[in-house]
Amino acid sequence: MSKVRTSNVRVKQGDGRVAELLVSLYNAVKNQDINLGDINIDLDDVENLLQGIGGSVETPDFFRVSDAVGLTSGFFSVAISNVGAATGTVLGEDLPAGDTVKFSAKTGNTLGAIAYDATSTTFAIVTTKIV
Repeated sequence: MSKVRTSNVRVKQGDGRVAELLVSLYNAVKNQDINLGDINIDLDDVENLLQGIGGSVETPDFFRVSDAVGLTSGFFSVAISNVGAATGTVLGEDLPAGDTVKFSAKTGNTLGAIAYDATSTTFAIVTTKIV
C-alpha cells in the first residue's frame, strides 16, 4: 500500500488554493467519497499541513431555517436549498421551492453577509469555513 507523504510538500504561507484543494481532499477521504485504491492518506498529516500554511479544516455546518435572520460574513462557501413548499428570497432574489443557490469565495477570501427570507418556507443551509 502506498502512502502519500505530505511532509514533502512545500507551499507558501497563506496559499489558499492549496488549502482549498487539501480541504476538499481531506473531506472526500474522511467521508469516503472517493476510492483511492491502494493509496493511503494520513488525514492527520493533511490537517497538519493545512495548519502549517495558515489554514485548518473546520467541519461544515448544516441547519434548517424558517426565518429572515441571514448569515453573517466570514464563510468560505454557502449552499442554500429551498426545501419548503413556498418561494423564499436570497439577497433579495426569489428562490423557488426545490431550487438551490451556492456561493464560494475566491481563494484567500471569505463571503460577505448573506440576507435571506424563509419566513414562508424552509431553507436547508450548509456553510463551510477555512480558518
